[in-house]
Amino acid sequence: MGKYLPSDQGRRKGGLTTYRKYPYLFENGRRIGLRKLLELHNRQSFDINFRLSTELCEFIGAFLGDGFTGRYYNHYLTQFTGDARYENEYFRSSLAPIAKKLFNLTPHFKTLGNTLRMNFYSKSLYLLLTERFYIPLGRKSLTVKIPDEIIEGKWSLVVATLRGIADTEGTVYFDSRLIYNAPYPRIQICTTSPHLAHQIIGILTEMKFDIYVRENKMSKHPSFYIEVYGLAQLQKWLKEIGFSNSKHLNKIRRYAPIAQPVD
Repeated sequence: MGKYLPSDQGRRKGGLTTYRKYPYLFENGRRIGLRKLLELHNRQSFDINFRLSTELCEFIGAFLGDGFTGRYYNHYLTQFTGDARYENEYFRSSLAPIAKKLFNLTPHFKTLGNTLRMNFYSKSLYLLLTERFYIPLGRKSLTVKIPDEIIEGKWSLVVATLRGIADTEGTVYFDSRLIYNAPYPRIQICTTSPHLAHQIIGILTEMKFDIYVRENKMSKHPSFYIEVYGLAQLQKWLKEIGFSNSKHLNKIRRYAPIAQPVD
């Protein structure tokens, strides 16, 4: 039986011959590549201990809802995942500008079918989330909570975090059953984290919202559904918490323009 050679055998042999004749070309290329990597890392580095702000807390809230962190050897990933059909504007016009302003980071967007991913490749952002705010790596849906540093801070920071959570984990829908004279608004946040559910319930209760809580125990990991309902409660939400996700705001403008969403 004959001997089969790799398809790139000629290219590999040519590369080895070139390296032996001109090794300095390869060394220069490595130095240039290393310098570019270091420059990229420096541009993506920042001090993770800067002061809390409403913008930072809203970003953290959105991450609690739709975020993911991963470390692969010396590569660090922070990722937000959403529906490409409805959340492209929110990711690009709300979250990305916050990241640029606070961290000087520009995300990389990837779309696969209806899935939109917004990726940041920054060690500093990874450390901000995992070491300053103690948000678990990887899959965090069962254990996630609003960080203690935010809960113990100013009330405006807590509210901004809740807004970020509602933008990503929340749903705004209008009940069109005949028992209602007009589409009846409902805001619902669903989470599988008991700790986060109790925090949200506590915040909304403190803000004097009328809420309905339902726990779905049918699945392996129970889900908590926290609902605010009615036009008066929707108006109160828009005034005191608000939304940044155009997906929610557009639906409100369509079905309940009287609620007057705040831009």
